[in-house]
Amino acid sequence: MMALLLLGGCSTSITTSNDTFTNELLTPVCLSGGGRGRLAFNDEKYSFEFESLLNLRKHAWTIGVEIPFRGEELLILNYLRKTLKLNNKRIKINHNQLNKLNKRKMLGLFIDKLILFLNLYEKLNEKKVTTRSEGSEKITWKHEQDELHILFPIDKNLSMKVTFAKLSNNYYQQIFWALSDKNNYGFHHYPFKLDLYLDGCAAHETSN
Repeated sequence: MMALLLLGGCSTSITTSNDTFTNELLTPVCLSGGGRGRLAFNDEKYSFEFESLLNLRKHAWTIGVEIPFRGEELLILNYLRKTLKLNNKRIKINHNQLNKLNKRKMLGLFIDKLILFLNLYEKLNEKKVTTRSEGSEKITWKHEQDELHILFPIDKNLSMKVTFAKLSNNYYQQIFWALSDKNNYGFHHYPFKLDLYLDGCAAHETSN
């Protein structure tokens, strides 16, 4: 599963649809923890267990995935340098060269928006986020009760959405990523989905 992950270019200059997007909104978001997950490409599904760690000083998010009958795979994403390593091997493929919306394309789009989100998270954590910057990538968001929704536009037909839900013990216990395709309806309207269910949340690592 992880061997399919591809890295493409994306903007790290962030514009929100509302100038009041504050660091308090992302405080309950847990990026260092463990639990269960499910990855789906249309009707093709993979289940796994995971452990993740965010290191803000190194600008890196690491996730170890335990896949049934395949063992563990380790993914390290440096969201500042936009570099990706799988089991200590660097992966750098521009998915923008792919026209067909296949697995590689969808995972590349997901990595793009994950990099954008992690940069947003770090900037808000440092209270340095710049809103409404000219030439930046715009996001929209909605916060209601115990859920936070963030939408990343891709083109006129595609968008990536992340939802943080089930707020308990001061953190969101569920994280849902989904690619929306306006060209398709019903089951295929979301050709890519990643669901993470956190059993525990740890403090972020800030040391070298």
